[in-house]
Amino acid sequence: MSGIEELLDCLHTQMDLDVETEQEVLAEIRDHLEEAVLEARGEGLDEGEALARADSMIAVFLTERVPEVSWILPDELRAVARRAPGMLVNPDQMGTALLRNPIDVVPDPLRSQMRNLNAVSGVRFALVPAGLLFFRELDGGGRAELTVVIVEVRRGQVQWRTVARGVGGGPWEGTWNALRTLVPGLP
Repeated sequence: MSGIEELLDCLHTQMDLDVETEQEVLAEIRDHLEEAVLEARGEGLDEGEALARADSMIAVFLTERVPEVSWILPDELRAVARRAPGMLVNPDQMGTALLRNPIDVVPDPLRSQMRNLNAVSGVRFALVPAGLLFFRELDGGGRAELTVVIVEVRRGQVQWRTVARGVGGGPWEGTWNALRTLVPGLP
């Protein structure tokens, strides 16, 4: 099973929608994922490398622009999850795409997965990059849309949600420009 199919299967198990809506949502997510994978492969990257690249951009942005926060970055979260297999879910396989939609409370099982992971890592709030989409324009550039959510994990309450948008000559430049809109006024 491909990484996309594994992710969609994981999302499917966490959805609580009518069948028609669920199929529409999964089809849209599949389209965006397949486009991102094709673009990454065009640059010589596989799915894992594309995920690592996006993670590293977010990590650089957070640690450079907001250094006063003690960030627990994706590699560290993955390491924590690997130390407790069976108890903790791999963060890359959590259905965080559900958080792209405006909700007040994170549904189970995502809520309990986040609570378990954050209990081990010792944090109360999670900054979740819930979705990254790139919309290509005819000129070759395009627009990146990064959905970011802050969740108070103990109660599963969404405290803040935004869609950061950035335009660029390609997906990575657009993503960086979207990240820059999250903390305006910084260089």
